[in-house]
Amino acid sequence: MYSPKRRLRLFRDPAFTGGSDAIAKSLTTSLSAYNSASNGTWVSITSNEYVALQSNVSNTTLGMTTAAQLALSSNGNFSSSAFIATNQADANCPAIPANSYVYATAFRYALAGQTGLQLYRNTASNVYSNFTQIGGDLPTTVNGYNYAVLKDLCSSPVATASLAAMYTNTALASNFLYKHFSVQPTSVNARYLTTAGPITTSTNISTTFNGLNFAIQTLNTTSKQW
Repeated sequence: MYSPKRRLRLFRDPAFTGGSDAIAKSLTTSLSAYNSASNGTWVSITSNEYVALQSNVSNTTLGMTTAAQLALSSNGNFSSSAFIATNQADANCPAIPANSYVYATAFRYALAGQTGLQLYRNTASNVYSNFTQIGGDLPTTVNGYNYAVLKDLCSSPVATASLAAMYTNTALASNFLYKHFSVQPTSVNARYLTTAGPITTSTNISTTFNGLNFAIQTLNTTSKQW
C-alpha cells in the first residue's frame, strides 16, 4: 500500500536534487514575478539576485562570456536592421558545459525599452547552426546591464558542450549590443549575422570578427534545483 510520502517520491522529478527551489531562494525583489510567471517565461531580476543565483544554485558555471569580459564591454558599432550574435568558445568565452541547463542570462544593451530579444542554444561548441530558442522573449531591456532568470519547470539539459546566441530585431539594434575587444586581436571571438528574421535551426552564424566578443553571458548548472 502506498503512503502519501511514497506517492510524492514517485512523482518527483528525478533530476531535482534539492529540497526547495534554489532559484526562488535567491530572489527578493523579483520573487513575486518569478512565482507568478508562466512556464518558459524569462523574468527580469536585479544584479544582486543574479549574484545570489551563482552562490545558491549549485554547480553553476558561466557561459559565453567571463565576468571580467562582461564588466569591460563597451558599446557596439555594427549597423543592421536586425542582428544575431554569438561568441566562439575560448578562454574568454567559455562554452556551456555538457549536460547543463541554462537557467539565467546577463547581457549589456544600450537601448532602454527594447522588446523581442531572444536567447538561443545549439548542440555543439564548434558549430554555429542548429540553434533553438530558450524560453520566450527576454524581458524589455534597460540601458546597461540586463539580468533575467528562466521560469522553466520542464527543461532538459543538452548532452554536449554548446553555444548561446542572441537575436535582436530593432533597426540598428547591433549598435546597442555591447562588445569587448580581446587582448588577442588576431583571434576570432565573435560571429554575427544581419538578418530580418529570428534564428532557425538552419541559420548559420557565419560572419566572423577578429578579437571581439559580445557581452552575452549564461548561468548554467548540471543539476536541476527548481
